[in-house]
Amino acid sequence: MMNRRAPLLYCCVVPLCCVPAIAGPEVPAGFRIDPFANVTVRDMVWGSSANGFSSDIYATSGDGIITIDSAGNVTPFTTTDPLMIPTGIAFDTSGQLGGDLLICENQTGNVKRIAAIGLVTTIATINIASNGLTDLLMGPSVGAGYGFDIYVSHSAESGGDPGRVFRMTTAGSMSTLTVSNATTPTGITFASGGTFGAATLLMLDAANYTQLDGKVWTIAPGGTTNNLTPAGSTPLFDPVSLSQAPGGAFGSLVYISDFATDNIYQMDDTGNVTLFGTGFCFAGFPDYNGDMLFSQSGDVMYVASRFVVYRVMQGTQPPEPCYADCDGSGSLNIFDYICFGNAYVNELVTADCNEDCKLDVFDYICYGNAYVAGCP
Repeated sequence: MMNRRAPLLYCCVVPLCCVPAIAGPEVPAGFRIDPFANVTVRDMVWGSSANGFSSDIYATSGDGIITIDSAGNVTPFTTTDPLMIPTGIAFDTSGQLGGDLLICENQTGNVKRIAAIGLVTTIATINIASNGLTDLLMGPSVGAGYGFDIYVSHSAESGGDPGRVFRMTTAGSMSTLTVSNATTPTGITFASGGTFGAATLLMLDAANYTQLDGKVWTIAPGGTTNNLTPAGSTPLFDPVSLSQAPGGAFGSLVYISDFATDNIYQMDDTGNVTLFGTGFCFAGFPDYNGDMLFSQSGDVMYVASRFVVYRVMQGTQPPEPCYADCDGSGSLNIFDYICFGNAYVNELVTADCNEDCKLDVFDYICYGNAYVAGCP
């Protein structure tokens, strides 16, 4: 049995109007899911209170960086220089770069260091001819030789660059860790425990963007790769992000989001992939969302979708209110239409009435039908 997203009313910019709740994503029984922050992000990382940063979530979004606090409030993070489609984001955990924020830019090939005051420094530029950089992370300094280096994945297309994962020292010295014309790296992460040992680098591969074609590869420190999930053995279609839970409610499984199916899957250390959740509405270029970030306890998973960042945790899903009663007043009137219009203009997930992961005139038709049907 799957539980649907909790109904949640958001305050709009217009007084007396809130937005409706729709069914949305589904997660397994025993879990509940709630909208957490009304923003579209690509990649997320926990901040550190050291070196002038906060302990909020830092995320790449649009052509910049934002922070999300514990209440879901979104604040732009101001930088001295503009960024261009930043994708991967991580913090320097080695101390060699001052504990600063690190990002890669999808189209420019730049890897940049950003101080707490917003000062931007380009520390390396990767020569890319097609597509762009998809993810960035810091080495765990454990395991057989990964060290405190920076790892960056680069996607590929037919006729362009091959799929690559780069390894870069904090001094900016760059090398190609692995390269293949047959892979399309969309995300990377480190996993540990079981067959992963102290640390193993995992690469998510969208391959040819066809059903049963997605894979997860392990990459040794020397660049040797192994296909953990052979093609045809998994439901992966167009996987975009992966992250390992640190224990807690989500165990130590690796979670994988898939843009083509809008699903989240879970994978054990043997490569066995099973379904976890559905209906998340992930987006492709230039947003490339689908990232999953876990609380340190492992009891909360934050999921970046096309319209909103969701929060998944253990609990009972509350019953859904009447969708047509958008402002929650208990009666249907013109203010409910105004409420829905505000949700649509602000591109909130709750305006996606027909749940097709996009906002268009059919959502207005859908809401009109819901209004005519009335409330129980």
